[in-house]
Amino acid sequence: MTKIIQKIMDVIHIASIVLAIACLSTQIIVITINVVLRLFSMGFSQMEEISTNMMMPAITFLSMAIGVKLGLHINVDLFPKSVPKIFTVLLEKMKYILMAGIGGVIFYYSIIKMSLTNGIFSSMPFLPLMLQYIFLPLAGLLITLDSIFFLFELKLDHEFIDRNFLKIGAAKTDEEITGEENHG
Repeated sequence: MTKIIQKIMDVIHIASIVLAIACLSTQIIVITINVVLRLFSMGFSQMEEISTNMMMPAITFLSMAIGVKLGLHINVDLFPKSVPKIFTVLLEKMKYILMAGIGGVIFYYSIIKMSLTNGIFSSMPFLPLMLQYIFLPLAGLLITLDSIFFLFELKLDHEFIDRNFLKIGAAKTDEEITGEENHG
């Protein structure tokens, strides 16, 4: 059963990474086009709105969900390492409970915000205002689920993103470097 859940979560995380990359790429293109058009005394204020109001929240919240999956969120070690292990375990469990709660709040209120803005158009006549919040429920759900998985120590592949995305363009491993030196 955990293999099926793991595959589903891996697919959802890959989709969220691709969405975040697409939003960042779109934002870069929109800003670049607007800057170039300003050189010719042109430019569109709507492009600014797409960049700041639609792409930036998507990038921010999807990246936050990816950060929770990878454990890249801010941690503070308040207590020395000599504290009994049960105390540190309890604090870690509390951390995951709080993160799950934050993810749940993001999920719940983003759904409410989307329902309140449904049918309302932004200053750009062809874009509904709810597009501004479209990726927030996904991010909240991912934060909540990953926090629950960490809380209950479910045996999921938490290094999946590291292996498949972060190794792209990474420096060679020590074995690859020493192997090349021995052959060269």
